[in-house]
Amino acid sequence: MANYKIISVASSKGGIGKSTVSLGIARALAHAGKKVLLADLDFGNACLDILCGVEDRILYTVIDLVASACTTEEAVLEMSDENLWLLPAPAAGLEDAPEGEKLSEALKKACEDMEADYLVLDTGAGVTESNDAAFSISDTVLVVAGHSPVSIRAAESTGNRIRSINRTIEVKLIINSFDIQNLMSRRLRNRTGMFSIIDESGISLAGVIPYDYELELAAELPRMEYSYETSTAFSNIAARLLGESLPLFHGLGKIRRKKKVLLIAAVILLIAGMTAAVAFGLLRKKDKNDRITQKKIENYFTD
Repeated sequence: MANYKIISVASSKGGIGKSTVSLGIARALAHAGKKVLLADLDFGNACLDILCGVEDRILYTVIDLVASACTTEEAVLEMSDENLWLLPAPAAGLEDAPEGEKLSEALKKACEDMEADYLVLDTGAGVTESNDAAFSISDTVLVVAGHSPVSIRAAESTGNRIRSINRTIEVKLIINSFDIQNLMSRRLRNRTGMFSIIDESGISLAGVIPYDYELELAAELPRMEYSYETSTAFSNIAARLLGESLPLFHGLGKIRRKKKVLLIAAVILLIAGMTAAVAFGLLRKKDKNDRITQKKIENYFTD
């Protein structure tokens, strides 16, 4: 039995920030004292070498490793973060990705050679043989979705397909660019429908990454750095992967303060709605809907 865990990071659709999340989780696990090998399997749009600031150091890639053209030690790059190594992908997109079985065997051997505790796989977009190979050997798949009902519904479809490949796999949802300000807008009552979609998706929530404009700017730096709020969010997800039980917004002070305001605003909306219902003789139906909405809000925005 392998003494390491394999985590694949997938996305429900393009432009979600999957590679940023892959790097953030790998760093958080490394900071927790685990030896982590991060592999870039996005053969159509590889970017982890740029995010890590090591694009000028690449001599070999995962493709060379699969072809036995190099050793694991020659292919992996040691990061400035302690306990973290990167197995890069070719900078130019590939027309023919490596054969699935050979890829999975090469990845497992690399993890064993590095004596890693975790192998984090940044998978590519779409339905590909390399993605299927990654899912087939993974213990956990983290599906990254944006902060919208459409994106979360797409994540449900992705999760179902992953389970069809590996029935024993654990599939979890990560919401990236979580925008608390949006939920505090006048459209609060409409946005709460997103929480129902999360419930119905059948994918448990592993965590949320707060919207961070500085994170978009950080991608242009020689090495991506995270704000305190973003780093804390990644640390929370890593802690849950390690078996700890933490509240959804643990340590995220700004969001914790805002969610209290959000709950107060929700109560005001409920009271206002009930008053309007009395005026129109619709109290019974309105009260039922308000109680359902209040319950949804309390479930997601209270520790």
